[in-house]
Amino acid sequence: MKDFKHLIKKHINKIFIAVLAAAFITTAALTAVLGVNIYSIASSGDMTSSPDSAVSYITEKVRECEDKSNLRTATLGGSIPALVISSDTEENSRDTWIYVYDGYLKELTAKRDANVSAASGKNIAALQGADFSLAPASSGNSLLQIDMTGRDGTPLSFCINLYGNGGTDHD
Repeated sequence: MKDFKHLIKKHINKIFIAVLAAAFITTAALTAVLGVNIYSIASSGDMTSSPDSAVSYITEKVRECEDKSNLRTATLGGSIPALVISSDTEENSRDTWIYVYDGYLKELTAKRDANVSAASGKNIAALQGADFSLAPASSGNSLLQIDMTGRDGTPLSFCINLYGNGGTDHD
C-alpha cells in the first residue's frame, strides 16, 4: 500500500509540473499575441486620417519659429505647395519644408539651398492635399492661411496670426 501511495504521489507531482508548464506557456503565448496586437494598434495610430492632427502639428511648428520672418511659402519641385521654416545657427542654415505628398503631410529638414525631394520627407498625418498662403492682416501682422483636405475628402481651413514680422509668400 505504501508503494501505491508513493506511486500516486509521484504521478501527481509530474501532473502538477506539466500543468504549471502548460499555464506558463499559455501565458507567454497570450502575452506575445496581445503585444503584437497593441503594437499594430499603436503603429496605425501614428498616422491618423484626421486633419486635426495636421492642424496641431503645423500650429506647433509655427509657434516654435521665434522670428516669423523665417516663415515663407514656396513650391517644392515646382508644383507642391509648401510652408518653409528657416533656421540659422552659427554652424549652418536649415530649412524645414512642410507639404503634402503621396497622401501624407510630410516634414523634411535640409540644409538651405540643398536639392530636396518630396518623397524624402517624414510622414506626419494622412491628408489628400494642402495649400499655404501668407496675407497681411488688418492689425499689421500677417496671417498664415492653410487649406487642407483630409484623406476622406473633408475640407478644413484655418489661419494662424503671425505676430511681429510677418512671413513672405513666394507664390
